[in-house]
Amino acid sequence: MSLVKELETKLASLPKDKASSRERIDLLNQLVWEIGYVDIDRATQLNAEAKSLSLELSYPKGIAFSTLNDAFGDYYHADHEKALAKGTKALELFRSLEEKEGEANALFGIGMVRWSLGDYEQALQSMHEALDLFRRLERPQREAWVVTSIGGVYENLGDLDKALEFHKRSLKLFAELDDENGVGRALTGIGTVYQRQGTLAKALDIHSQALKLYEKLDNKMSVSRAFNDIGAIYQAQGKLAQSLKYHTNALEIRRALGTKQAEVTSLINLGRLYNQKKEPQKALEFLTQALPLAERLNAKPKIYQTHEALSASYELAGDYAKSLEHERLSHRIKDLLFSDESTTRLKNLQIRFGVEKAEKEAEIHRLRNVELAGALQKLKEAQAQLIQSEKMAALGHLVAGVAHEVNTPVGAIKSGIQVMQRAIERIMRSIERSGSLEELRANRDVRRSLETMRENSHTSELAAKRIAELVNRLKNFAGLDEAEFKLADLHEGLENTLGLITPQWEDRIEIVKNFGQLPKIECYPNQLNQVFMTLLLNASEAIEGKGTITISTSAHNGTVSVTTSDTGKGIPPDALERIFDIGFSYKGPQVRMRVSLANSYAIVQRHGGDIEVQSELGKGTTFKINLPTKQ
Repeated sequence: MSLVKELETKLASLPKDKASSRERIDLLNQLVWEIGYVDIDRATQLNAEAKSLSLELSYPKGIAFSTLNDAFGDYYHADHEKALAKGTKALELFRSLEEKEGEANALFGIGMVRWSLGDYEQALQSMHEALDLFRRLERPQREAWVVTSIGGVYENLGDLDKALEFHKRSLKLFAELDDENGVGRALTGIGTVYQRQGTLAKALDIHSQALKLYEKLDNKMSVSRAFNDIGAIYQAQGKLAQSLKYHTNALEIRRALGTKQAEVTSLINLGRLYNQKKEPQKALEFLTQALPLAERLNAKPKIYQTHEALSASYELAGDYAKSLEHERLSHRIKDLLFSDESTTRLKNLQIRFGVEKAEKEAEIHRLRNVELAGALQKLKEAQAQLIQSEKMAALGHLVAGVAHEVNTPVGAIKSGIQVMQRAIERIMRSIERSGSLEELRANRDVRRSLETMRENSHTSELAAKRIAELVNRLKNFAGLDEAEFKLADLHEGLENTLGLITPQWEDRIEIVKNFGQLPKIECYPNQLNQVFMTLLLNASEAIEGKGTITISTSAHNGTVSVTTSDTGKGIPPDALERIFDIGFSYKGPQVRMRVSLANSYAIVQRHGGDIEVQSELGKGTTFKINLPTKQ
């Protein structure tokens, strides 16, 4: 009997009374863990039951395990921010309970999330801690899966020797455990490393071993993956007949299983293979099937790859107009991918900064409640680190806004250059083939190519102007190449700050500007820009869903005022008096440690000014900065 069936039988036999509730929670959590990604919907449903029952009984162990299972669910759905937060919370709970196996599993989960975030060094640290615990607990199967995952991280780092070392170690462990599924996974990891190293003969041998094992286990999905890997190796070796056989087999299995994403991959591979064989009509048969399927799945990388292969097919077929059209479409999708990947990387960067900041905040909170010699010094050091983390988190927001704005024009310029190169090549070929000037003038491909070049030239010019404007905003925001203390226009600072950070809000938040007549004031403009950014970011975070931020300015009797009002959730009256303390922020029902408002208050005081704040729960918050015009 499989472990899943055994757990289900035990659950079914348990009486539904309070005395057996804790045992039921433990069985539910274990069943969720065993089901895992095989049936994510069922695992989620079972975990919800375990979590609800654990909270009802105030059962700490059950709460910890259901929190960890929640984290893995978020990881499966690529919500890395939630997964990391829940994984860290589960780790704290397990450590407080001295539940070592739970601690090891939480560390492994955190390592997997950090791996997905591209935080490879931290991923390795968490995974090695988990590995050490699993060894001490004598959990060899968990140890083997951690080892092969570490190999995957090293592969992403480009340290292929280390990756190979860990995959081979996992292979040995899985073999000793007689875990054939694990052996196949380790073999696939080893074969992939050999492929990347260019040792194709070794890679072919290893993938062939994995294929035999998967066929023995009747694991059809893994069989199709092995066929795909072997087909790719034969294609790289120029053995196109063998490659065709394996890619065709992979396609047949994937169609039978109904795995559409994998089916698109096989269709694209076959299209590229026939392009390599100089058989464009056969390539088009597969690629014209791949494109609508990829579009239905909204799989942008696959759509891009299909357009790219279609462009090559039509060029081989001599249809240069269609080739150019698919070339342009491929670059358009590539630009979207570039923008999405950059946004994801920046989001991941912000998550990492946020986690680091939370860790420093927790350390400050701990130190404040420890009355020991030297605690004050440690507190100061932790606060200094927190200030740096806060600055880095703010930098993440700023970079996200800049990247959002610059990605589109950069992508347009890159695409324009590549499309124009293709257009020039086509014109040159047409010139070589034309017998006369009249024939060249009548050539439709030449006219299309010239029109494309004209359009791209105009597009690239607009894109370059947009980048120049953005660079100027950034320069003004930071106060580069200028004296730090100077006469400055606060409206200019506000506009530059808005231009850099609001693009990431898209259509979620409306900005209303009620600007009065302001004189220039004596100040440190880059410091005030930092204050403006803090207040605007805080306002955006306070707004759940859509809302409005209103910015008003006025001047009276040698004082200028800048007011920001948001339609967010507001701050409780008892919290307002502590809002500028180091270590305070209001986040829903929780109070967390922050320094950004404290820093802002210090900057305004340094300028001889003050900040007023008013807030009402459910209606929003207003900050008013008052500054003297002369220092």
